[in-house]
Amino acid sequence: MAQDYQNGIPFSPETAEEFFEQIDEWNNEDRYADCIRELEKALSIAGEEHAYRVAYLFARACQNAVYHDDSFPDEQKDILMQWTLSALDGVWDEGIDIPEWNMRIAFAFEYTGELGLAVRYAKRWLRLDPDNEDAARAVETFLEEAEAAKNEEAESEDEDEEEDSCSEPEEEEDDVPKNSQGEDFHLDTCVLLDDPYLNQDSYLRTLKRNWGLDAAEIGDRQEGDLLFSLPGCLVSIKLKDRPLSSKMVKLAALHNTTWKGGSDAAERHNSHILVSLVSQGASPFECKETFIKLLSVFGWYENVCAIFDNYVLYEPGWYRREAENLRGDGMASLLMVWVFLLPEEDGLIGYTCGMDAFDREELEMVRIKAPMEEARRFLARFAAGSLLGDPLEEGTYTFSGHKCVLTRSAAVHVPAETSLKVSYS
Repeated sequence: MAQDYQNGIPFSPETAEEFFEQIDEWNNEDRYADCIRELEKALSIAGEEHAYRVAYLFARACQNAVYHDDSFPDEQKDILMQWTLSALDGVWDEGIDIPEWNMRIAFAFEYTGELGLAVRYAKRWLRLDPDNEDAARAVETFLEEAEAAKNEEAESEDEDEEEDSCSEPEEEEDDVPKNSQGEDFHLDTCVLLDDPYLNQDSYLRTLKRNWGLDAAEIGDRQEGDLLFSLPGCLVSIKLKDRPLSSKMVKLAALHNTTWKGGSDAAERHNSHILVSLVSQGASPFECKETFIKLLSVFGWYENVCAIFDNYVLYEPGWYRREAENLRGDGMASLLMVWVFLLPEEDGLIGYTCGMDAFDREELEMVRIKAPMEEARRFLARFAAGSLLGDPLEEGTYTFSGHKCVLTRSAAVHVPAETSLKVSYS
C-alpha cells in the first residue's frame, strides 16, 4: 500500500526516485513553495550520490519562484536568489561542465546585478551547448546589460569629477595602506587581469555573500580602487592598467606544476589588481586567512586570469575552491603556504614557499616515501600549524600522529641560505 504523507514523499536514499518525480510534478503545477520546503530539508541529508540533483532542483525551484510566482515579496525573492547561488556553489565541481548548471548560475548572477559573472557563465553555457539559441541570447543580453552598467557607472563618475573640479588636489597615496595602530605585519600580492576592470560593488557583495565579511569603506572611492576595514585589519585594493614583469609572472607560472595553463595566463594578462592587507590587531595567521578569503572572491570574475601569491600563479577557480578549506581545517589549505613536490629516483622532494612572509624559515623534505597528495597535505598542514606558535627550531615534534625531526642546514631548493629539513615517513 502506498504511504500517505501529508506533505508528500519525504526524501531518503530509498525513496529518492519517487521524491524527485514528486518534485517534478509540483514544479509543473507551479507549487514552488512546496518544492523549496522539501528540497531544503533534503539538502542537509542528501548523500554524495544525490547531492548534485537535490541542489540543482532546489536552485530551479527558487528561481521559478522568483520569476513566476508573484506571491513572493521582492525582499524574499532576493533571499531566494542568494539561496540559489549558495546551492549551485555547493556543487560547483559537479556542475561546472553541465550546461544547465551554468544556465542557472548565470541567471542568478544577472538577477543579483553581478553582470560580469553572468556573462562569464552564460558564455560557458554556450560553449557547452553551442546550438542552444537561449544560451546565445543570454550571452548577448548580459553583455549589453554589462556594457550599459559600465557606461552608467562611468557617467556617474564623470559627474562626481565635475563637482570636485574646484577642490584642492590630494597627494597620491602609496599602494600599501598605512596602519594607524603601528602594527607592522602586512601582506600584499597581485591578481592578473586580461581586461582592466573592477566592479567595486560586486566585489564587496560577493565578499559578504561568500564569507560573511562586512567591509567598512574608508573615504571616497576612486575608480577601480577600494579602501576598507575588516575585523583586525585594513585592506587596500587598487586597479593597475599595466601588466606585471613578464619574467616574474612566467617564473611564478612555472612554480605551479599542477596548472598547465599558467604560462598562457602569464602571457595573456595586460593589467593587474594590487591587494594589500595591514594588521590592526589580528595575528599573522588570522591576517593570512582573511587575505585568502579576499583573493578567493576574484575567482568568480571573468577577466581574472590568475592569482599571484606565495611566488606562485594559481588558477582562479581552483584557488576559490581550495579556499573552502578555511571553513573547516584552515591548516589543510594549500593557500596558506604553497608546497612544491618533485619526484626523484629515491622518492619525492618537497619544500614550502611563503613562510618568509611570516619571518619564518622555509621547510624542505627529501626522499619522501609517501603518496604525493598525502605528502603535500602533510607539509602544508605542518607549515601552517607552525605559524600559530613560536618559530620552529631544531628538534623532535609530533604532528598529526607523525613524529618529525627538524634539522637546520644549507638550503637545497628554496632561495635562502638555510632551511629546516623535515623528516617524514
